[in-house]
Amino acid sequence: ADGPAFGIRVADSQNPTVLTFRSAKCFHYSKTGFTADAVDQGWDLFVRIRPFTGFHRYELVRGRFNGTFMKLVSPSGVEYASDFVPPHHEPGAGQINFSGNGNLLGGGFANMFNADGSDALDVAGVLRCHYPKQKPKR
Repeated sequence: ADGPAFGIRVADSQNPTVLTFRSAKCFHYSKTGFTADAVDQGWDLFVRIRPFTGFHRYELVRGRFNGTFMKLVSPSGVEYASDFVPPHHEPGAGQINFSGNGNLLGGGFANMFNADGSDALDVAGVLRCHYPKQKPKR
């Protein structure tokens, strides 16, 4: 699980592994949904699922904001997101999936475009979720 291939990898047209996110800070709340945030080499990977109905599979729909998306932000502030509209017809999309207890988050999206459609990245793999410690009940 934690071998060299472990992690959500980002690739561009020149390099099959630009960077790798191995773990994220994850939160899930019944009212606000699920979020995961990971940082590597100044890049930020953000996953949002709303509504969140448990640890199972969620589809990422290309070009349509519906509350469930994956986003990458470069160190210079360029955003790439699953819900940005590509400049031409682009087949496929992606998904987010969890291990049974939510400790592992898998996700992928082929050709995740930036806002103006001039560049795209591929994102795929699995990372480990770290949740805040539960406060003891009184």
